[in-house]
Formats: sequence, C-alpha cells, structure tokens
Amino acid sequence: MGRKGDTYNEIIKRLIKRSEYIEFMEEQYRILNGEKEWTSIDEI
Repeated sequence: MGRKGDTYNEIIKRLIKRSEYIEFMEEQYRILNGEKEWTSIDEI
C-alpha cells in the first residue's frame, strides 16, 4: 500500500480512506438489494 517516500501516517490515512469507502459502498448495495420495487425516473 505504501509508495516510495510515504510516511506511515500517509499509508494509514490511505488505508482508512479506502476502508471508509468500502463500508459506504457495502451499505449502499445492502440498501439497493433490499428494495422490492423501483419506480422509473420517467414516472416521477
């Protein structure tokens, strides 16, 4: 995960950011998969 010249702090921040993104996306997919019916944007 690290690149030449990175500090441990930079690597940890990058890992935290990636982890937060993955958690966010997992929650979005959980919500989307839980929907029973969708309404077309044209019907709105």
